[in-house]
Amino acid sequence: METPYITPLIKFTHTDLAAKGLRKRDPNAARGPPIYFTAAEIVRDNRLTLIEGPTGTGKTTFAKHLCSAISKDGRVGPTAVLRNEEGLALEERWDCTNVEARYFDAQDLGGMVKMGEDLHALWGAAVAGKHDEGREVLFVVDGVEFLEATHLATIVKTVREAQNLRLLLLRGLDPVGSRSWVYGRDVQRFSMLPLLESQRRRTVGDLFKLDAAEVTVGTGVAAALPVHFTLALETKNRGDSPEELVDAWLSERGERATVDLKAAFDVLEATSKTSKQAQPTKTVELPPFAKHKAIQQLLAARHLLGQPLEAAVSLFSSSPSTWWEVLASMSRRLHLSEESANLIEKLVNISADHTHVGALLAAKTLQDTEYGFCRETIISHMLTILDMDIPIHLREEAGAVLSRLGDPRDLTALATIPVGRFTMGSWASPDTQPVQLMKVTKPFKIGIHPVINSAYAKFIKETGREWKSEVGKHPQHRNVPATDVSWYDAQAYCIWLTSAWRKSKRIDEDEYVRLPTEPEWEYAARGSKPHPNKFAHAYPWGPEFVTNWDQCAKDFIDSANFADTGFDRPVAVGLFPRGMSPFGCFDMAGNVWEWCSTIWGDHTRHRMFLYPYIADDGREELDADWALRRVLRGGSFAAPAEKISVSYRGHLEPGDSWRGNGFRIVVSKVSD
Repeated sequence: METPYITPLIKFTHTDLAAKGLRKRDPNAARGPPIYFTAAEIVRDNRLTLIEGPTGTGKTTFAKHLCSAISKDGRVGPTAVLRNEEGLALEERWDCTNVEARYFDAQDLGGMVKMGEDLHALWGAAVAGKHDEGREVLFVVDGVEFLEATHLATIVKTVREAQNLRLLLLRGLDPVGSRSWVYGRDVQRFSMLPLLESQRRRTVGDLFKLDAAEVTVGTGVAAALPVHFTLALETKNRGDSPEELVDAWLSERGERATVDLKAAFDVLEATSKTSKQAQPTKTVELPPFAKHKAIQQLLAARHLLGQPLEAAVSLFSSSPSTWWEVLASMSRRLHLSEESANLIEKLVNISADHTHVGALLAAKTLQDTEYGFCRETIISHMLTILDMDIPIHLREEAGAVLSRLGDPRDLTALATIPVGRFTMGSWASPDTQPVQLMKVTKPFKIGIHPVINSAYAKFIKETGREWKSEVGKHPQHRNVPATDVSWYDAQAYCIWLTSAWRKSKRIDEDEYVRLPTEPEWEYAARGSKPHPNKFAHAYPWGPEFVTNWDQCAKDFIDSANFADTGFDRPVAVGLFPRGMSPFGCFDMAGNVWEWCSTIWGDHTRHRMFLYPYIADDGREELDADWALRRVLRGGSFAAPAEKISVSYRGHLEPGDSWRGNGFRIVVSKVSD
């Protein structure tokens, strides 16, 4: 059957957009459900855009649909599009009739040569002032993961310099390979959102003339991936697991099923590193539906079930990127069987070159099994991965595994900050001027990490306080900074923790827990290093004081979770050892904004309290009016480079919260 086109959404909400700017909100106002932007709206609103997602998320279908719509009359919509699970529908509009779209596949060498010629010609016309005024050309490049970094940089630079050009990059995510690509500061990065259940119910209801509440086809967890949803429609299946879907499809293939399984395996083997020099067996044509890589992986997994496990592990060892999803599917099929235990053991003990990758894959199997025989071994592997010089997304996955299996790190540990002097502020922004030499006259202790979800969840359980976090209690996020926390929430946590830690003798009776002041936070983040460049931004890891961001981007991506890193969400604490502060504190640049006790003022753009910092001028008043915004420090996963510097001052109403706002604690003497 022909699959209907479902307007794709992006993991970016109206709240996310507001949090990137300045806003005012009544802290007592009810918070509604998330409202997601469509992919077309993201392209409309950003001149240089990167949209990424794993295979099967519908990136190519969206790109071709967008180009087709633009080529017809330059319009996308107006169409009412579902924006959340509550069924809210908002109109989608493009209305850019002066845009021409050109689609290119990065794996098509001839096409990329043509793109280069077109880009050069249009760039030259723009530079010479001979381009068609008001006319824009949107270049869509699909599969940029197959491009050389230098080639991609040239494309971005050319489009950036010609105001009449636009760029949409589409990138698949390799589960093993590096994601730390540098696209340029002005390339806005976004991720595809899986299909909402509300979208699937409405689509199936329209197809089969059913009320959305009566729909069962395509409502399973696996069917959230567009390619799996297509398979669910084909087989009229719920789609609770990818394996269930592909088995339903194979049952309809009859005698052809065995041939299809072997053909899919042959296609993947021909693309793996070890088989490039081998002569492939006789090519068997796959049915159109099975030509999608995500389906081929599921078919190859079922084919390999009939082979010795050593054969599958050997293939994985030779090319982890090619066979990762295949072995993941195999492990799901072997769930709770003796063979599953054997597969886990073989992956954990794989060759030295891919030990960490094998352990990660084994851990994904352990997520749904009860085999504890290698649990401690895997935890040990994950701790090692956190300190390895490997792609950051692999360290992020290791952090998620530790959260699920039990993170043995002491994530409530404190760093002692001694008496000293430090440079506070920066000449790079009026908000941080004048630069001043500050004295810290009394030592204090500060959290080595931001307060994490598991610690904050204990507070919520004991106090019954409301917490609007959507992911805070998820097993994979226990060691992630607690977010969706207002300044008042953070204050209440500090009071609760003071009592709890005094009872447990963690702190003395004359000590208490509180939020850091601005000077305390900045001193803990930057140490006593001088500020050698008047207009530079300083960072915790120093001595880099960056003025040319593009030259340093790769190092920064491995030092902090910020906009260029590309996660678009908080990740487990302690994944960026390169970004550690001089006092051993993690995540003081990026990941989540951190509340300070200090008042900013009641205006979004003009601070009430100026520098130099004076502690007793009212800026540390704890019971000030709720309309007085409090300072946030450190930047977040969505912040650009300058906002994760040690001196940048964010601010928000104390009753407000966001998925990028968290905090860390300070312990000091009551007399201080």
